[in-house]
Amino acid sequence: MKTFDQSTRENIWKKYWNKCANSAHEKCLINKGLSIHHLVHNTKPNQKKYGDKLQSEANGILLCQQCHNDQATFSWIQEQAKLLEQQWAI
Repeated sequence: MKTFDQSTRENIWKKYWNKCANSAHEKCLINKGLSIHHLVHNTKPNQKKYGDKLQSEANGILLCQQCHNDQATFSWIQEQAKLLEQQWAI
């Protein structure tokens, strides 16, 4: 399955200063096991619908393992994903 290229990955890490993006919202206390998360999920239907936009820097956020596991409960992540989908629909 297609995912972020190396340059985009590096830019996302720099954008979040190597810290969990949730620390600015829900006060992440762990900040360990960081990985890049797709705001708009990287599924086959979404790949067909949005194409390369799914692999854009705007669609990537850095989350620690705990926050990545809990991301569905964070309203700010859901709001950002909806905004992207609205922008991409134009």
